Amino acid sequence: MAGRGLFIANGFEAVDATRPDYELLVRKLRKNAGSPRFPRDWDRRGEYGIQARVVNFESSQDAQNAPTPYATFSLIYNGRLLADHQISRTRFRNIMNRLPTTS
Repeated sequence: MAGRGLFIANGFEAVDATRPDYELLVRKLRKNAGSPRFPRDWDRRGEYGIQARVVNFESSQDAQNAPTPYATFSLIYNGRLLADHQISRTRFRNIMNRLPTTS
């Protein structure tokens, strides 16, 4: 993925940030246009836990309501974000093997 500097050099500006290290860069087509923002309720979105499943987003609204800012892929287990980008099968197994077991 291209680095932040490439976007800044091409007229993008940082308009918002959220944890752990997401930054929203925007190139406005109109100077006085409003700036988009990340939602502020990430903790609430993850507190219920999500059953293992694939969720396909059908609209930009779906992606904006995703449980993480990086809406193209997330691995969430018991409400805890384990990966926010696509991972290999080996990485998935390693992550799952490190989770505490419940009896």
